[in-house]
Amino acid sequence: KLPFVTTIVPQLIRQQTAKMQADCYSSDLQQIGIHLRVLYRVPEASVVSVFRDYSGAPFESLIKPRVAEAIKEFTALRTAEMIVQKREDVKAKGLETSRRKVGDLLVIEDIVLEDINLTKALEAAIEAKMVQEQEAARARFAQQQAQTEASTAVIKAKGEAESINLRG
Repeated sequence: KLPFVTTIVPQLIRQQTAKMQADCYSSDLQQIGIHLRVLYRVPEASVVSVFRDYSGAPFESLIKPRVAEAIKEFTALRTAEMIVQKREDVKAKGLETSRRKVGDLLVIEDIVLEDINLTKALEAAIEAKMVQEQEAARARFAQQQAQTEASTAVIKAKGEAESINLRG
């Protein structure tokens, strides 16, 4: 031991997982709660600087605010419906932006979106919209089927008319 070293503080350098929640707003001003897990690790080269320069756990002081900000930035550009439909885009863009914001000090391995929560009213509105789209598709199919049957009847009538003319 050197005279300067009085204690040794162990630091984990293997991959760690932490849960967090980001409360966001979409571009159509709908409130969205996103539950996610962040897989990160502290590189060996930056253990000393992280311990010396940042108090507390590196996740709480460095990663959590930056990941939340990255997710909020992306969700603000999309509608609530698109966020639910394009879940993989939210993950990819959030991961890319988070890595850029954290820099080389820590390594964010992955972000896992566990749940995307919408308000009950918004869920009901999206469900009603999907039901209406399905009903419209069903009506279009029925219309196309009726047109096909009408065309078939016209072709059949023309064929019978020609048949009668030839017999006559």
